[in-house]
Amino acid sequence: MIVERTFSETMALLEPASCIYHDLLVPGEILEPSHHPYREEYGWLFVVERRIRRILSPFLEERLRNELVGSRGILSEVLSNAYCHGHRRKIHLPIEIGIFNGKTGLLIQVLDQGTGFHVPKVISGLQRGHGYFHNAGNGMRLMSDHADFEIFFDDEGRSCNILYRRPV
Repeated sequence: MIVERTFSETMALLEPASCIYHDLLVPGEILEPSHHPYREEYGWLFVVERRIRRILSPFLEERLRNELVGSRGILSEVLSNAYCHGHRRKIHLPIEIGIFNGKTGLLIQVLDQGTGFHVPKVISGLQRGHGYFHNAGNGMRLMSDHADFEIFFDDEGRSCNILYRRPV
């Protein structure tokens, strides 16, 4: 589900959190395998997803990892949105990703170098049932409909954050 929160508020919720992964992903510099399930332009995403899946393995059960990573995964949509919408498909711009683990949950942060978007306007339209992307809008709908993860945007829409709260 999409929530209103900031990165610093979320880090405080994690009671303390440590960074378990940080990287600057430059799609044009990632060597793509010869065979992957995505369109040619997105082979980098396949490589990144496999790396993230391995990193998340000790912290999330397989069902939750599958909901994050893969062609219909939330994290895949977030990374794709950063590339397509934030960077306008410029393969040389870095996408920053950080994964933070804490006592009460796990936080994944994806930052792009774009201009951002008007988050309240987009969320309001989505809640009223309006699509807003001309090509699909699947990512935002997927994020808003998901119950296991809380998604929030920060830094004027340039940062998308995915929070998993561990059951107590």
